[in-house]
Parts: sequence; C-alpha cells; structure tokens
Amino acid sequence: MTARVARSAKFECQGHGRDVSGAAGLAKMEFRSGRAADRDAITGLFREAFGRRMARREWEWRFLRKPAGRGLIELAWDDTKLAGHYAVSPVRLRVRGKDVPAALSGTTMTHVWYRGLGLFPLLARRTYARARQAGHVLVMGFPNRYSHRGLVRDLGWRDVYEVPRLSLHMGDRRRETEDGGVAEVVELERFDRRFDRLWDEVKDTCPVSVVRDRRYLQWRFAENPESRYRIFALEDGRRVSGYAIAKRYGEEMHVVDILCLNADTGVRLVRRVAGTAARLGLPVVSMWLNPGLELRRELERLGFQPGAPVTYFCVLPLAAASRLRGACDFRNWYLTMADSDVY
Repeated sequence: MTARVARSAKFECQGHGRDVSGAAGLAKMEFRSGRAADRDAITGLFREAFGRRMARREWEWRFLRKPAGRGLIELAWDDTKLAGHYAVSPVRLRVRGKDVPAALSGTTMTHVWYRGLGLFPLLARRTYARARQAGHVLVMGFPNRYSHRGLVRDLGWRDVYEVPRLSLHMGDRRRETEDGGVAEVVELERFDRRFDRLWDEVKDTCPVSVVRDRRYLQWRFAENPESRYRIFALEDGRRVSGYAIAKRYGEEMHVVDILCLNADTGVRLVRRVAGTAARLGLPVVSMWLNPGLELRRELERLGFQPGAPVTYFCVLPLAAASRLRGACDFRNWYLTMADSDVY
C-alpha cells in the first residue's frame, strides 16, 4: 500500500496502521527534546528528507561539538517512528560591544508521511521556548522559499534582508587577479593565536557579527567533516592582518568568509583567491558582503556585481529590544556565507 499525505485526508502510516490525521493524529504523538541517543533516527530522517546521508561525525560536529554549546533539538515521534525534527544551534553574537548568546536555525525535517499536519510550527515553538529559557536573544536563519512564508506569517520571524550573491565573472579580468604583489598571502592548515588578536582588533567594526575568534574558526572550517576549505591569510610580520576562507563549489569558487583590518587587505586576499580559481579553471568567484562596507565598494571596482541567487536572511527576536540593539537592521550586520549552515 502507498500512503498519500493530504492536509484534510485520513490515512494510515505504512507498517503502523495508526491514524495520524488532524488533531487526533497529533494527540497520539510524543513530543520531546532530542538527545545524543537519537542520532541514528535523526540522521535516518535526514536521508529521507534531503536524499543524502548525514554521517555520524557530521551530526556530532554540528550539534554536540560547537564551541557555543550543544544544539537544542525537538522531536515528534509516532510510536518508534521519527516523524519530525526541528533544531537550532547556539551562536555567540557580538552586539554593540557585548557578546550575547543567540542561535542559528537549521535542519528542519518532516517525514513525508506526516507532512501537512502542522508538526513544523509545533516543534519550532517548543525549540524557541527552550532557546528563550537558555537566554538566547534571537534566532537567526536563512529560510528557503518553501519555509520563508510560514516563518514570517505564523512564527513571528522578521525579514532583515534578501542577500544577493556578489560575483566576479572573470573572463578577460583573469590577468587582473593574478598573485603579483601579494607575496605575503599564505595558505594555512589551521588557525593559531594570531587570529584571536585579529578578532580583537576588528570585532567592533560592525555593530552586529557572529564571534569569529580562533576557536570558532577552527571548529567551523578546519574541523568541518563535510567540506574542505582553503585558508588564506595575509601575514604582516608576526601578525595576521586578514584572512579569506575559500571553497570550491561546482564551477565556482566561494569566498565563504573574510575578515581583515582594512579594505586594501581584503582586496589582496580576494585577488589571491581569484587567482587560485583561475588556475583551477573556475570562471566565477562568489561571496556575500554587506553593501555598506568599504571592502564591498572596492570589490565592485574589481568587477564584482550583485545578482542571483538571492537568499532570505531573517531573525526571530527572543529578548527585549534593548538587548537586540539594532540586530533587525541589516545595515548593522557583518554577514558572510559562513554564517549560514549551507556553505
């Protein structure tokens, strides 16, 4: 028998013989917080929902080993069947001179048999309640076109910006991106103490940013079990005056993250990444960067232009406005691809 899911129809789950239609179906489910022992069920649902396997070490890296703390996970069970999953992972934000706890939304999943029952908003509200109790000031996220409407309409999320991809289609500009004159840019394997010093020097340049200290960078890039990143740094004596993190994706090179003391340093780093892309035969270099930054304007002179795809950036305030202090205004943010869990 093939189960067909409809919002108003009554059906029975394969292998369960359980009616899960409407309120009666929801009443039969168990809602509880996730724990490490649920890993195999969660990764199995991930495979069902997204069509690819999430390895054990990837799940543990994302939800158990993040420097800001363990993920907050809420699950819906139909007997022994995992029907739905919602989670946020803690993030440290720097908001106008203070480090505050926040969270990143991601890995929303509902098994195909249970779609249309309203599991997503139920699990989301449970998760937000836990995040608020834990002291998080907001949840940030990058919803796709399927989830954006429901988050804003039903769950109180606020649209902050539609982030365009800033891209350089090199073509005849490849000679301009060669490495001449940027010999100080080196490629590293790990992040050392110099990156803590760099963060201390630039952390209050923008009013709102994810904390990019050495511990975060090491976890996010060097220890990432799913993706391989290239770490470019501009060394100035014993200092690092900037870094750019690059990752190949198809026929593009993504500058996933960049942080530097000044725009000149940033341009030199991006030129190095673009030169690397050219040698690999990749015709496009892409990134995210706030249009209010001087570096963004200098990259436009190099040939970068905003365009598709455009990504929704939204936040859900969990604290009083006095603690958010402008976090709902994109002009205050320092945002790169690395702030999403996709890149």
